[in-house]
Amino acid sequence: MGWWTDFDSAEVGADFERIVGAGFDSVRLFLTWEAFQPAPNTVDTVENVFVENPASGNWSVEITASEVNQDAWLDTPGDDVTFALVVTGASGEAVCGNDVREYGEDCDGLDLGGAVCTDRGCTGGGALSCNIDCTYSTTACLDCPVCGDGSCDLGEDCNDCIADCDSAPDFVCGNGVCETADGETCLTCPEDCNNVQKGKPSKRYCCGDGIAGDHPVDCGDARCNAGGNSCSVLPALAYCCGDAVCEDIEDIGNCAADCTPTVPGEAGDVEFLQVTGFDPASGMLSISYGVPCAATDHTIEFGELSHPNLAAYNWSGQECGLGNTGAYDWSTSGTPDAMFFVVVGNNGGQEGSYGTDHGGLERPEDTVSTSCPMEQNLAYSCE
Repeated sequence: MGWWTDFDSAEVGADFERIVGAGFDSVRLFLTWEAFQPAPNTVDTVENVFVENPASGNWSVEITASEVNQDAWLDTPGDDVTFALVVTGASGEAVCGNDVREYGEDCDGLDLGGAVCTDRGCTGGGALSCNIDCTYSTTACLDCPVCGDGSCDLGEDCNDCIADCDSAPDFVCGNGVCETADGETCLTCPEDCNNVQKGKPSKRYCCGDGIAGDHPVDCGDARCNAGGNSCSVLPALAYCCGDAVCEDIEDIGNCAADCTPTVPGEAGDVEFLQVTGFDPASGMLSISYGVPCAATDHTIEFGELSHPNLAAYNWSGQECGLGNTGAYDWSTSGTPDAMFFVVVGNNGGQEGSYGTDHGGLERPEDTVSTSCPMEQNLAYSCE
């Protein structure tokens, strides 16, 4: 038979059974160049590229295709494709001292990532700089928080000021995360760390630290982030006070720095939303609204006016960046001819309430519009 061009697995299996029956324990296969020489592939959606001894630094990946037959983003012009890049066999560690701020570094040389003194809690200004270990230096900043004063202030967290900012480990086998920094591998926690440790040797793998198990792989292997499990190289923390996220175990008592209510309340709660003018020729709609507590910006959420849409609050679009003045001139070109809308306050990272309906229930948030999507957090609203 033509082994490589007309492969019949049943026939191959029968041949190997005869070989074993004859007392042989090995088979030598000779490959032909004509069958295995590389050729351009323009069909498959998955490609493997092997680079021997890759140089450290930043790499650029360019993807070309002879044809795009499915548009992944219908709301943008042209045919677009979404790609995922999976890198294995590389450490992925940042190189401190190359003047490029990389993952895991606060800064590197003059590359501060746009940070300034006020981002570190230093209210008096000054010049933020970078230490030789690629962490921020506030030595030239003024009026900075003092580590050790018993208060977890802005600019301090559980990593750089343990004395003021609490933290607690919380890794457990069975939570669906292979936490390699906490010692989990497919041997110590097979529930979280995906693996195949039996059967054909070439099919075996063990997710974890890249050392333990038969054919060990690290979190960069796509198989470690599949089947409902994920893989992490970061140590698990139940909470880290000072990271600007109020985690489940934190509250205003044990971490006021993260859990002090800073999410805006309802816009228009004190001063109602009003239409103050409309120019039919230009489609310019002028509105005014009450600015809620903690708001730094506002968004208009709107939907096409019909009984089904209004009853279900089917949002269909957003107008972003209204500012914080309580008044806005909105160019309604491209919006539905008849529509309903609300103004929602945000703090730059989280948005507040959309208000309540006639029954006193919170209106649902907009989870479909993509112009300026933002997480809603009503648990820590300032009102």
